[in-house]
Amino acid sequence: MTRELYFRLRYDSLKNLALSIRGTTKLRRYLHHIESFKASEDKTSKADMVISDYNKAIRKIVMDVNNEELLLYTKLPKEHQAQKMLKEVVSEIKEEVSNAYPEYLISGFERHGNSLWLKGTRK
Repeated sequence: MTRELYFRLRYDSLKNLALSIRGTTKLRRYLHHIESFKASEDKTSKADMVISDYNKAIRKIVMDVNNEELLLYTKLPKEHQAQKMLKEVVSEIKEEVSNAYPEYLISGFERHGNSLWLKGTRK
């Protein structure tokens, strides 16, 4: 934490640190999925596991805003169905970020290994 504060004070601004924290928490709340099923117990437990894996990935989203660029890191879930759920909301994530930060030009998501990166540059 002190390393990040030092970096922000020296090269960036504390305002951007606050924007990063606020943007990360807002995006996590927006994407968190709560759903209750009224099916048999087998289907409910499988669906709950998928939603649980999806929500674990959502809890690991990190947004970094600085003077030059905006970065959004998303770790992909291990299970295929949870990845499918995340990929369905990729366009919504991009739209939400571009609406929240209109001064940045947002590119598409890029996959690097087991993670997705969204990059934006200041206009």
